[in-house]
Amino acid sequence: MSPTDTRTLLLETALNLIWNSNYTSVGVNEICKQAGVTKGSFYHHFESKAELFCEATSHYWEEIRQELDCIFSPINSPLEQLENWLQFIYINKVGEDKDNVPGCAFFTAGMQSGCGENRITDTLQLMTDRISNIKKDLPEGIYRILGLKPEFWYSAKPTWPCTQEA
Repeated sequence: MSPTDTRTLLLETALNLIWNSNYTSVGVNEICKQAGVTKGSFYHHFESKAELFCEATSHYWEEIRQELDCIFSPINSPLEQLENWLQFIYINKVGEDKDNVPGCAFFTAGMQSGCGENRITDTLQLMTDRISNIKKDLPEGIYRILGLKPEFWYSAKPTWPCTQEA
């Protein structure tokens, strides 16, 4: 196995274990055992579990970014883009089967770790910034999918969540 393959295997194994459990309960020994590599290999690629977590976050973001690029590719019709987006949301937030753990393991892991390590806090802030960009881009993408003229973008304000007034 090449060093790149070993590194990727460690990243993906850590993602899977953290996603299905939590950051605090997943140790370097378990990651190495599940990946079938030695602790020496682990420490050749990463200084610590925190560094692995930060690198795994970046690795995961690249996968998601590629998925989003595919979902909203201009080669797809607006309706196909909308269907792709709905399917993505369904699979990643609701879940399609018992092996899929919906949600965001990174923010959950950050909360579980207590964010006591600056590198983890910085990595989670970077993910927050990336999500903020998606929050801006998403409405514009949907406006384009719907064929709404740009002069009407953001012309209505959300009415949800509903509030009970006395």
